[in-house]
Amino acid sequence: MPLVRCLTESGIEEFREYLLANIGKSDASAPTHLLTIPNHSFRFRNADVEIEQREFQSRFEFASYLEQRADAGGIEGTLEGRGLWEWLTLFYFDQVCPVGRDGARVIRKVERYIPDKNRGWHYRHLLKGPYDFLKDVGNQEASKLSLSGPLNNHGGVYEHLVSRPRLRSSPGVQLAARALYFDETDLKPKVGSSSGATKVQEFARLLRNMPVEFDLRTMSMESVLALIPSPFMDRLGEDYAVEIREARTLFRLSEGMSLPVDPQETAVILTTLESRPLTTMQRRIRSDRFRTGVIGAYGARCAVSGIGLAHQDRNGQLQYEVEAAHIIPVSANGSDVVANGLALCRTLHWAFDRGMFWVNRELRVGLTPITRSDSRNEWLQQFAGRRLSVPRGANMMPSVEALRWHAEHVAGIELS
Repeated sequence: MPLVRCLTESGIEEFREYLLANIGKSDASAPTHLLTIPNHSFRFRNADVEIEQREFQSRFEFASYLEQRADAGGIEGTLEGRGLWEWLTLFYFDQVCPVGRDGARVIRKVERYIPDKNRGWHYRHLLKGPYDFLKDVGNQEASKLSLSGPLNNHGGVYEHLVSRPRLRSSPGVQLAARALYFDETDLKPKVGSSSGATKVQEFARLLRNMPVEFDLRTMSMESVLALIPSPFMDRLGEDYAVEIREARTLFRLSEGMSLPVDPQETAVILTTLESRPLTTMQRRIRSDRFRTGVIGAYGARCAVSGIGLAHQDRNGQLQYEVEAAHIIPVSANGSDVVANGLALCRTLHWAFDRGMFWVNRELRVGLTPITRSDSRNEWLQQFAGRRLSVPRGANMMPSVEALRWHAEHVAGIELS
């Protein structure tokens, strides 16, 4: 099998000139001589990555094949290199830009064949786009819907689900879309996926507009489905749809974005929710609801320190340093409700779980005697007596009863 190569700058420029000269025109020829001429191509990374000319039934099949060949060639991480994707495009040009029945092919926009320097547009490249997406989402099953089309066309589903960084990096979103819109028999989108009030475009729009604190990247498929309105459930199997609807009602994940729990319900929920028989799916949804609800309630800032570090990864996905901490831990039957949570930075979350500090009914931080006496805890000692930053809505406030339990059972503080 041939070894993967890269086009030189002169090779890329000649390929670009060919494309620009033929955009929108029919042309049966292609400058395939660039693939092997020494001054127009060179060996990729001095690595032996072998590929073959073969027909791919879908973009998923191509991306999976290239990933497998890269692994076989000892490439760690993602395939990357100047001129690599231009060479691969030319190598598979008959599929990327196929010859029609009339014996001619039509060249389209250049970024389909030569990656745009703006990385945000890389998804538009007909080969690099699906390969990068498969690597980014990290789940082959999650990528089958979005990559179900042929090599020469993105398709509407891909545009809606992959062009937005927030959706492309979430296996849960991609798996939820697959459950709603993928025909597992024909291996392509179901009939009607692009029409009606519950079409793919509307599904993507709803999720894009979720509050930024909703970390879709870490949400399960079931939790994503529980976020969207009831009419979408008609696209699922009846039994599965019923279970999702019940979970949405139980954990208030979607309707009106009503995430918090009423304070008057807190005492009851803290003591009874754990005793209710929950399915594995419902527990997964409950956990996701807790994390997103708490982080959203506190604006992704630590309730004690005020720290609100956020990192935007290379896909444009926001990641928060702050975590959702249980006041009454799960191990003690603490429930995944917003009232049983605090948003804390990782260090303070660790200290809170170990009872190094506690919070009184006035929502002020108290330190245990051993914490105050150890000079190594100097950083933590600065927060003694500080009042928590709390959510604006009264129904998002931490439960005083839960805080009392934590003080007594975790921090070992006797409260009157």
